[in-house]
Amino acid sequence: MSRKPKESQEDGFARFRRALLGAARTVFCDYRRQFAGERFYAFALYADNSADGMCPASQTEEAYQARLTKNKGYQERLANNKLREGEVGLLRYCPDEWDMKYCGTQRRNEWSQATDLLDLLLADETVAARASVDRAFETMIQVLAELDAEEFFGRGEGREAITLMIWITDSSLAEDWWAKSVKQLNPARVYEDSSARYPRIIEVRDCRTWLAADPAVAPRLGPHSGFARHHAVAAATAGEL
Repeated sequence: MSRKPKESQEDGFARFRRALLGAARTVFCDYRRQFAGERFYAFALYADNSADGMCPASQTEEAYQARLTKNKGYQERLANNKLREGEVGLLRYCPDEWDMKYCGTQRRNEWSQATDLLDLLLADETVAARASVDRAFETMIQVLAELDAEEFFGRGEGREAITLMIWITDSSLAEDWWAKSVKQLNPARVYEDSSARYPRIIEVRDCRTWLAADPAVAPRLGPHSGFARHHAVAAATAGEL
């Protein structure tokens, strides 16, 4: 028996957007308080290719540099001038590769209020599944755009130091949605800079091939996959994530 939301998809997605907007604002503020003094360069919303496991994420210059320093495979290739094309961009701009301390949230109630609304919309079998999923991704972009319109991420040079994006974790869909979101959400200068550093984020599947073959930089598909993080957020006690 199909499950159909009591309200229209239009009204349902409007309610989901408002809930996600409030939850994202709260969580991003939490990041700023928790990592006060660090220089944020990216904020993201990401999910899997079914729009499940939707999560917030961020990264700072300090976290990024710390991860590069600890990455022995990267350091060896850097010293030998053998970095792969797109490697630096992948590590910098792909939320799957970010330090997980800067991702997810302990605010399970606030976040689940949004994702529970989305679950109802995605379960509506009277609407094509792909259409609902794509609309969820569009809503993720819209939420980041609304926060940006509030100057939540700063303005002027401060804003240009930050890249906003959505990401579809461990999926071939990542390429199009990342590029679309970065172009729509950021000043032209930020988009051009991000694209120049990561000109072939489109090659995410190829990147996964060589990353998986190198234990030093292998992606952590466990805690960084959408499903795993979704269930971790739901099960964790305060302070575990």
